[in-house]
Amino acid sequence: MFEGLIEYMRKDEIIKVALRLFLLRGYRSVSLSDVANELGITKGGIYHYFKSKEDMLIQTAEFFFDLIKTKHIELFDNDKGLYEILQAVIRDNEIETYINNFIGNKAPNDEMGLLFEFMTLCPELLRHWERVNLEIITAIQGKLQKLIDKGEMRSDVEVNALAAILFTLMIGRRTISMQYADPSAREQIVENLCKMVST
Repeated sequence: MFEGLIEYMRKDEIIKVALRLFLLRGYRSVSLSDVANELGITKGGIYHYFKSKEDMLIQTAEFFFDLIKTKHIELFDNDKGLYEILQAVIRDNEIETYINNFIGNKAPNDEMGLLFEFMTLCPELLRHWERVNLEIITAIQGKLQKLIDKGEMRSDVEVNALAAILFTLMIGRRTISMQYADPSAREQIVENLCKMVST
């Protein structure tokens, strides 16, 4: 019983370390030996869980996609209003902080660059990413409809269009953070977005 759990935990650790290294250096600049050295295991230990570097790429990418999805859905599946959610995403960079804390990364990362690198190297990952995007957009749509139903948003807002805009904004949050390094500037973005749709 515990053997299966230990196997899963070890594989999970390998994926986290691989993800951290991929975020810091890019997939092409990380070898299986780099991942093994970081974990204090042999390269053969990596092959126990992954057939090849490409297999590790696919499993790490799917893990990363699901990590991103989980945090986005968590942000929209609560009692917070739109203002608080956008503050968390845009002003406070909560998603990037969550990813960095999860994988033990202290340096800023380029998760969108890594996503594109994953999909360029392994186009079949695009289908998985599209499913993740759809689940996130569905969660945003559900939240927006609840806010409209509660009278916290204008009823003439087109939920699907606004969900697409918010999703695009969330995916581009790294660019916003770089262009508007001052949190007060990002706060102005949040305030103005909320003014456009609030009652």
